[in-house]
Amino acid sequence: MCDNNNTNCKIINPNGNLQKLNENDYPKLKETFNLYPNPTKDKITIEIENFNKIEKLSLKNTQGAELIKIENPVSKFSLDLSNIKSGVYYFEFISNDTIEIKKVIKH
Repeated sequence: MCDNNNTNCKIINPNGNLQKLNENDYPKLKETFNLYPNPTKDKITIEIENFNKIEKLSLKNTQGAELIKIENPVSKFSLDLSNIKSGVYYFEFISNDTIEIKKVIKH
C-alpha cells in the first residue's frame, strides 16, 4: 500500500508480513512495473519488467474488492477502465514471494 504521495509504501509477502519502505526504496518498485497515465481517464497502460515472474495482477477498490484479475500478464498491455467510476484504486502485482501494490487515480 502507498500513501497519498506514493512516498511511503509497504510490501506484503505471502506470509502476511509487512515491510515498510521509504522514499529511497520506492524507485525499486517503479522499475518493476509502470502504470501510465496516472491519473487516468479511460485507459491505462501497464508495463511489467520481469513479467514472467508475475503470476497475477488485480485491480482493487479502496475496500479491497477485486474488480479486474489477470493471470500471467504479458510485459505490456492496456486496460479499458471506462466502465469503472472515478476514484482511487490499487493494482496488486503478485509473484511467488511478493505482492507489490501501486495506487492509480481514475478521473
